[in-house]
Amino acid sequence: MEIKQVQFVIAGWNLRFREANYKPEQLRFLSREYHEDLVDEQVTPEQFHAAVKIVRKRCRFFPKMVEILEAVREHRSKPPAPSNRLQIAEHTHLGDKTPEDIAKAKKRLRAISSMIAGKITLEEALEITSPEMPKSAIDNIVKGAINSGGFIKTEYGTRGAILHKIEG
Repeated sequence: MEIKQVQFVIAGWNLRFREANYKPEQLRFLSREYHEDLVDEQVTPEQFHAAVKIVRKRCRFFPKMVEILEAVREHRSKPPAPSNRLQIAEHTHLGDKTPEDIAKAKKRLRAISSMIAGKITLEEALEITSPEMPKSAIDNIVKGAINSGGFIKTEYGTRGAILHKIEG
């Protein structure tokens, strides 16, 4: 736990709870005391951040240390939320991929990156990614490149390959 994190929060509370009207030296003193108490209670920066959110929603006056520690205990008692990483893994079934599937996916990603960077044409990228990749997925990638102002190389019959900016 860094004292700067505590100082930042206390300065914010001084703005939010104007009736406290603490002077800078008083804020420094409170910061040191609050920091010392938080360290004594082995509060992590993440727990402090969560407690600050709880206190901000409840308190009508400048929070006392007891209110902060109650919020920390409340946060500690809640079970942790599932991480996004786990949810993604559950929905994508990455563990079910064979080494061949992973190699094909990497090849498709390299082709798409090269196309967006303007190194190969759209048609060349389609040859590399098809038939493994559905046309709708490629369309979404092209739309993403358009939205981000990316460059895509295309071919126009016998005129050869040209590089042009696709504008939305």
